[in-house]
Amino acid sequence: MKGAGRDATTLFTEVHPWVNFESILGKCYIGRLVRKNPATPLDLEKAFFENLVPDKEKDNRTQAKCIDEGCKDEPVYDTNIKMCWVQTENKIRFVFLCNTSSPHVVIKMLPGYHVRILIRIRRKLHVFGFQLEKKVYWPCYVTVNTDSGRLEVEFTKKSEEFWDKYGVDDKDNATIAANVDEIETYHTARIISMEDATHNVRIFIFKFVDKVYMWVPIGHDIRIRTVIEGIDCAKQYTPIPPYLPHGEPVKHWHNDYICCMVKLYPEGALTPYLFSKKMYDTVELGGISGTFNIRRLNGIKHLYLIAAGSGLAPMLRLLVWAVTKKHELKSLDLLSVNRYENDIIWRDKLDEFAKREKWFKVTYMLSQPDEGWNGLTGRVDEQMLNNFLPDFDPASGRDADFYICACGPIQFVEMIQEYLTQRDYYPYSHCFLG
Repeated sequence: MKGAGRDATTLFTEVHPWVNFESILGKCYIGRLVRKNPATPLDLEKAFFENLVPDKEKDNRTQAKCIDEGCKDEPVYDTNIKMCWVQTENKIRFVFLCNTSSPHVVIKMLPGYHVRILIRIRRKLHVFGFQLEKKVYWPCYVTVNTDSGRLEVEFTKKSEEFWDKYGVDDKDNATIAANVDEIETYHTARIISMEDATHNVRIFIFKFVDKVYMWVPIGHDIRIRTVIEGIDCAKQYTPIPPYLPHGEPVKHWHNDYICCMVKLYPEGALTPYLFSKKMYDTVELGGISGTFNIRRLNGIKHLYLIAAGSGLAPMLRLLVWAVTKKHELKSLDLLSVNRYENDIIWRDKLDEFAKREKWFKVTYMLSQPDEGWNGLTGRVDEQMLNNFLPDFDPASGRDADFYICACGPIQFVEMIQEYLTQRDYYPYSHCFLG
């Protein structure tokens, strides 16, 4: 590359480390023409990806072959998710435009640096598979922009150099699978940490035995399965962050680990078995599921969370999400409902979070308090909800600037649902049903 008569390659790489200039400039002298003026940021992003695709490939819609450094267009039998790739000397990143805030994602690294990226959106499973050109480290690093639906999967190269291409495609690369079996497969995971949160709630951290990464959207679940006396037992759990912002980080945490909060039910089948497990014992994880859409919280000013017992689990990732939106949120109120004081989960962590983030308030309520308890007492009822939730008249014609989430035992959640429905608050709420 020449700049003012001098070789500017090094300078360009420093300023624009993710631009694959060799491939882009190999296809044109100055740059590809954008055929229309994008009217919106979304149109701009679409135009950007569209103009990276050679005209020859655009004309041949039945080809599913990938170009070196660019996007896959949409063949008639192909997925409608576009994939691009970019690189620096020590990183390679794959970018997918999913157009949803909550894709279910499973990434597997098979022998020979063979990558399978599975993206489930509603009932469709989009498959991307290829053997990488050269060696990379595991785990990968995954980010999802919940506003744009942009999924990024990044690997660190074992040798610092630019690749000519990302690899060789599988036959089913960039296609929609006939069924969702591959992403529903269970994977063996090892218990690498166990910590009691209360007398009957334990935090488990799992590490997959094989090279597997599961990206579970906020408010969605994953199933823990094991075989007990020849019978398959499985239960859904909402992954939680290993710690809250401002809290003490978990040592040796890797982004491909799964952290779950499990409450012991002595008369149950699965939870007593899990509580009997020892460090480095194994279980099976799989089957991501859920309907919560984080985009419904876009633009809100106030967030209200109601959690009974271990129903706190989906609220914890919402707290982490809220930190990224605190320039927009004016307040976040959490109501933690329990029977006894020693049932309160992560009380010290929540109190510390409230001290650091003045827009966050946590209220504890006990149905059977001990002597000396100064907080709220009783059960959640209509009067209590009237005091906790905002006043809003749906007939006013204005949009609500708040959102309500609730989680807990089934009867508790059903009562909250009925209350919200009677007051026409239901469009501005989500109840997590376990």
